[in-house]
This record gives sequence, structure tokens and C-alpha cells, in this order.
Amino acid sequence: MDDIRLPDNAQYHDNIETSSDDGTKNDDLEDDNLQTVAHVVSRVKSHIAVQLLISQVIKDTNKKNLQFLSASNISIIVEIFSSIASHTQQLNTDITLQKKIRIACSIMELTDPPMVHFENEAYQNYLDFLQDLVQNNPSVSAEMNLESLLVAVCENILQLYLNRTDHHYEQQKSGPVTRWVLPLPLAKKEELAARRPLLVLALKALGDLGKDSLRKYIANLFLLLVGLVRIENNLGSGEAERVLTNIFQS
Repeated sequence: MDDIRLPDNAQYHDNIETSSDDGTKNDDLEDDNLQTVAHVVSRVKSHIAVQLLISQVIKDTNKKNLQFLSASNISIIVEIFSSIASHTQQLNTDITLQKKIRIACSIMELTDPPMVHFENEAYQNYLDFLQDLVQNNPSVSAEMNLESLLVAVCENILQLYLNRTDHHYEQQKSGPVTRWVLPLPLAKKEELAARRPLLVLALKALGDLGKDSLRKYIANLFLLLVGLVRIENNLGSGEAERVLTNIFQS
């Protein structure tokens, strides 16, 4: 994806203005830019489809053979899942790229690439693989400390979700302070609704660890969980609230 570039908006309009005295040249420039835009959007969609297919095939292929995987095999697979998930996160936090893609799709009347879906599916495949290992291959899981990795991935998912709610944690002398910016605009609520299924999966994965295991990590998770309780109460998302309640009761 590093070699994918959208035409710069300012440059695009400058080209049109400098050639305004020549209608044919102006039309040609505009057509060239629009064709480039359509090509780039198509490449982004193809890239997402290929990455998701790779992730799904790896998960499905190894699901039936988890007990036979060696630590070195697992390390390679984990690295692949981690790389794909990190890549989706980078794409979804690149504001400039997101803006250009939205403008391009609007101009060309194209559907937006499924960026949030890409992130959700990539992290879900990663979570599923780690959960299966922790539950079904305990010896290798203990050897590689995969439970801690699973919790770290869940923690990252929780933080990514909260980052989209426009609230921030600030470390002050008196301790962590949570500041909230509410109410959320409609577009933000729609984005959170699209991200919530992954959030629920991460919360369920934490709950499935059991009381004793969860207590080992609760210090790092507590502020995130409290933040989620507040934002989900405000949004009225029942399933996330129920899972959060179960975690706090455990």
C-alpha cells in the first residue's frame, strides 16, 4: 500500500486552472485524474480483499492442527496476524489517506473501501487464533506466554475503540483523569456501531480467561473498562454493557 498515491487536491485544481484556456486539454487532464482516482480506489479494495483472504486461509488451515503446531510455527503465524492487524490500524488512523479516499469516492460515485470491516476482520482472526491456542494447546501457550499476548491484543482493541470516542486520558499529579467530549456526532456513533462487534469479541475473550487469570491483568485494563462503561451507557449499546457487567462481576 505504500506505493499507492492519490492525486493531491491542490495540484489537481491548479492543473485545471492553468489549462482553462484550452478546453480540450482541461478535459483530458480531468479525465486522467479521475481515471487515476478510480484505479487507486480499486487497488485499495483489492488490497483489502487479498489481505483478508490470506488471514482467513491461515486461520482456517491451522485451526484443525493447533495441537500439532510447534512454537516456531506459531511464532510465524502470530507475526503474520500481528502484521496484518497493525497494517489495518495504520490505514484507519491515516487521516490524510482517509480524506483523499472519501473525496475520490465522492467524485467518482464509488463505494468507499471497507476500511473498518478490514480492521474488524483482521483483529477477529488474530483473536480467534490466540484464543484457540490458549484453550486447546495449553503447553505451548504457557511456553510462549500467549495468554499475555491475547490480553495485550484485547487491550489494544479497547483502546482503539475509545480513541474513536474523542475522550482522552491525561496523567496528572493526582493520578489518571478521564475527560469526556459528549454528545457524539451522528457520524461518530455510526462508526462506533460498526466497530462495536469487535469490541464485544475482545471483551468476551477477556471474560473467558476466568476470574483468576483476569485478576492478573485488571490493573492495566481497569481504566479502559471504566471508560467503556461510561461511553456505552451513554450510547445505550446493550450487548457491550452486558459483557462489561459480567467482567466486573467476575
